[in-house]
Amino acid sequence: MKNNYQLFLIKIMAKIKSMRIHRRDPKTNTTLVDFMLDIKATAQGMFTATFPDDITSKLKDLNVFDRYHKGTLEAETLNKLEAEIGRVVNYLIQYEVLEDVHVIKYAIETACQYTKTIDGKYFPHSAYKDETFLCNENGHPIFFEGTNRRDPSHPGNYNVSIICGIRRKITNKYLDGTVKTYYTYADRSKLEQNGKWIHELVGMGTDSFYRKIDDLKEIEYTEENALFFRRFLTGIFTINDYVAKIKDTDQLRLMIKNNIAIEGI
Repeated sequence: MKNNYQLFLIKIMAKIKSMRIHRRDPKTNTTLVDFMLDIKATAQGMFTATFPDDITSKLKDLNVFDRYHKGTLEAETLNKLEAEIGRVVNYLIQYEVLEDVHVIKYAIETACQYTKTIDGKYFPHSAYKDETFLCNENGHPIFFEGTNRRDPSHPGNYNVSIICGIRRKITNKYLDGTVKTYYTYADRSKLEQNGKWIHELVGMGTDSFYRKIDDLKEIEYTEENALFFRRFLTGIFTINDYVAKIKDTDQLRLMIKNNIAIEGI
């Protein structure tokens, strides 16, 4: 009778509940651990939880479990077991901050093709007989190209494109030796005048269908570096002001007649 009762107890108490262990880094909002644990009860009235193999392996690497540990925790009550689970999980999410800085993420691209003379003049190609063009080591005139080519086999508009944004870069080293870098929103209070100017640009984004700002090149944030991008963008704004004056063809003729040029060109 006793054996039957124990079998019945094991059957109805084998699994008490499933617990999701999910922890996020509050600074980066990045998932640190995310796995499921089954809470079970034994015939002796003990509560147990066994970690997945990969988590058990990490805990062994951290010397939380010794090499012979099966990855199972046991306690007399459910509350004690959950407290022990929390204590062990804390080892998985502890880390040392190696770096916490601001960076400028950027992409600067052009689409064009041209030649240059030795005295710095620009031409569409090198068939200008009265000019001396820059040549390569084989004596052939050099065709300079943008980051995106423009030639008869790859036609398209000539353009300049810029993406820039300031991000907070955090690099953490975890107890298991793993080093991870995360990007999050800039802390405006840590930025100076030019940095805030870049940070507050309206409508600046990326071609998010195939890349994100975190995937772009980066340079450390300094006021000098931010000033470069500010000047670059101010140049684009200047061009836009010039283009905005061209309301129609008659207006364009008038600007040409009056020799109204873009400032600095």
